[in-house]
Amino acid sequence: MSTNEQRGAREQFIALTVGYTVVPDAEGWPMVPGKYGRIEWYCDGVDCHSCPLPGQFALAVYTDRRLIRGRLLGIPGVKAHQVGDTELRAVFLPDALPAVVRVIRARRRRQAATAAHLARFAFRPAVGASLATADASGQPLPSSEAPEEEAPRKIACRRHRPVWRLVCVNCNPEAPADPGALPPDWRRVRAGVLNRDGRRCKHCGTRERLSVHHIVPRPLGTHDPKNLITLCDDCHNAVEQPADVGAA
Repeated sequence: MSTNEQRGAREQFIALTVGYTVVPDAEGWPMVPGKYGRIEWYCDGVDCHSCPLPGQFALAVYTDRRLIRGRLLGIPGVKAHQVGDTELRAVFLPDALPAVVRVIRARRRRQAATAAHLARFAFRPAVGASLATADASGQPLPSSEAPEEEAPRKIACRRHRPVWRLVCVNCNPEAPADPGALPPDWRRVRAGVLNRDGRRCKHCGTRERLSVHHIVPRPLGTHDPKNLITLCDDCHNAVEQPADVGAA
C-alpha cells in the first residue's frame, strides 16, 4: 500500500513525465521504464540528506548498460550519484528530462486509437470499383439494375470443418486454393515485416501482441511486404472494425 508521500510523489512525477508510462517500483515509488534503463523519483527538494543537488527538485536515472553510462553523464546537468562496475545511478534536474528519455529510450504512454488515425490503415476500394454501379454516362444505376455481388458460399464438409471455399480442398486436393489463404512461406514473410517495422505497432508503438495487417485485405490484396504493416491486436481490431472506433 502506498503512503501519502508516495501518492504525492506520483502526482508530481506524472505531471513532469507527460506522455510516458509511469509504473510503481518494488517499494511503491513511481518510475518510467525504458529499454536501456529507468527514470526514478529521487528528491522533492525538502529533505535533502545525501542529494548531490541539495534544495532542488531532482529525478534519478538508473542503467546497467556500460555504453549508456557515458552518454548519460555527457548530458548537461546529469551528475553521477552511485557508480558500480556495470551500474550507474545519476541525479538530474527536470530540465534534462527530454535528453535523458531519449538516451534510455523511455516507454511512451499508449494512446487510444482514433478513427482519423486508423483510417490510414483501412482498405479503400479502387476508383473503378465505385463505377461498377454506374452506366456509360456516369449516372448511378437504379438499385434494381445495379449488379449484385455473389456472396461466397459456405460449404460444409462431412469430414472437415465448414470452410469459406467453393470446394473443400481437403477432400479434393486438385481443387484451386483459396485466394485469401496465407502462402506457405508466411512465417518468413511475417518475420520480415516485424523486423522491418522494429517489432513495434506502427500506430501506438507497443511491442506486445503484435500481428501483421494486410492494408488491402485478402483476397484482393497481395502478401507482398509493401501491403503489410505491423499492428498490435487492439489497433488491428480497430482497423478491421472502424465503425466501432468512430462510435466510441
